Amino acid sequence: MLFIDIGIDIGGAMHPIILKDQELPYEYELKLSPMYEQTELEICFYEGQRTLVKDNQIMGKILLNNTNKTNKNIGLFVLFIRIDDKLQMTVHIEDNLLATYKCLNESTAFFMLKESEPFIEEDRIIKELETNRQIYKEYISQTLYTLRKLNEENDNIHTNIINIVLRAEDIGYVEDITTEEFFLAQEEIETIVNKYMNNIIKRISL
Repeated sequence: MLFIDIGIDIGGAMHPIILKDQELPYEYELKLSPMYEQTELEICFYEGQRTLVKDNQIMGKILLNNTNKTNKNIGLFVLFIRIDDKLQMTVHIEDNLLATYKCLNESTAFFMLKESEPFIEEDRIIKELETNRQIYKEYISQTLYTLRKLNEENDNIHTNIINIVLRAEDIGYVEDITTEEFFLAQEEIETIVNKYMNNIIKRISL
């Protein structure tokens, strides 16, 4: 049995991928999409129950590049993760072994769990904020990808709207921000982008 959560670093937040109490052996498929024109992707694995990775224990890092992509047409990294009944975790891409880690034993995991108990409510609040931050970042990333593809196909006529979205992207990295401010920022940029896209559709249909 796995004694503590295993996750990856998403912008400083711990994103659990295999949860505590999972029966072993266990296999997990992790699919990752890099951002537009991103040629490298660093994956950091952590163990722990806290919301931020800085409060958990790092297992190790893997640097992926274009040669690791499972399907180069869609630019997707697919990692195959296996944890055996001796708590040894291996990470593969297809037949290539990328890393081997030893998961925490029961006594060490128990100590970390006890340490995390006083921070349950604090972590709940942080998790809500970081979840909304990630939703906002993903929306910006997907919007930029779509606009940049349109730009490539139309002689860079969409540069101005791309610059507007890029400025909005900065909000995702502001530390002192509330959930409500994220909602307002996304609503504002969605209004601008939707209006712009609707105008494109009208021009095409004429």
